[in-house]
Parts: sequence; structure tokens; C-alpha cells
Amino acid sequence: MISTAANTVVATVPVVSGSYNSAPYAIAITPNGAFAYTANAAASTVSVIDTATNTVITTVGVGSTPYGVTITPDGKFAYVGNEYSSTVSVIDTSTNTVVDTGLRR
Repeated sequence: MISTAANTVVATVPVVSGSYNSAPYAIAITPNGAFAYTANAAASTVSVIDTATNTVITTVGVGSTPYGVTITPDGKFAYVGNEYSSTVSVIDTSTNTVVDTGLRR
């Protein structure tokens, strides 16, 4: 985690283990700054990090090889682009569950 006030690394939060491919490929922060969502490509998961405690609170299974994640401006949903399954998973951020998966076009 990075302190934007000091522009320094203040914590390292492990989200997946394994080879170098296990590293997160993307991260998105909720508008209120309370949670970070990481797209873990090799694991086909998204980790949800509580930014107040710098801990992973849950891991959500998504489509194959998620390479991108973004949060809606209202903070209600996370959209995850899954490269190899050619889908987008929609995560409800209040429950941290996948509520929809659709084909990318």
C-alpha cells in the first residue's frame, strides 16, 4: 500500500503465492478508499483488501486470467476483464460476490 500523502510504500499485502505469474496484474481502489481490488491473473481470482488494516478480507473466483479491474464511480460494483474466458465478471462490492458474467465483444 502506498501513502499518497508521503508518496511512500507503507505496507506490502500478499494476495497470492506461487510463481512470478501469480502477482496481481491490476488494482482498483473504491471511491471512499476503504477497499482495494486486485486482479490475480494466474489464480483467476480477485483479492479484496481492507485498506485500513492492510489485510485480504476475501478472495473472489472470477473468469480465466483476469487482467484488469475497475470500480464504478458510486463504488457499488467492480468490473473484471477476464482475458482467456473473454468475459467480464461483475462483483457486488457490498457482498463481494460475482453477480453477473458476460461475454466481451
